[in-house]
Amino acid sequence: MSVESGAVLVGEAVELTSAARLADLVITGEGRLDAQSGFGKTVKYVADVAAASGRQCLAVCGVLEGLPPGISDAEEAGADRTTEQAMRLAPELVAQAACRLVTRYLERSAGHSRM
Repeated sequence: MSVESGAVLVGEAVELTSAARLADLVITGEGRLDAQSGFGKTVKYVADVAAASGRQCLAVCGVLEGLPPGISDAEEAGADRTTEQAMRLAPELVAQAACRLVTRYLERSAGHSRM
């Protein structure tokens, strides 16, 4: 019997590597994002796949305490909310955080293209 990473198994099942190669940008999610999120979690696997595909990796998270290696930017979805509120409003809060994150990415990308 062997033990395999759940992130790798799911990544293979959804063909993450192929999808990352076709994407302009990779976005992942995590409940709590900090410097330790880059060690042994799904975030690290997704960031590694993005990097191997030559893509930036961003993250949406419930709580942001720091950026782990491989994540170039992140946006917090649950800021200024109780845990109960954040759980109840999760779909809306995550969508809003993703919009803020992608808007910031696009603004930065546009600024670099003008230089």
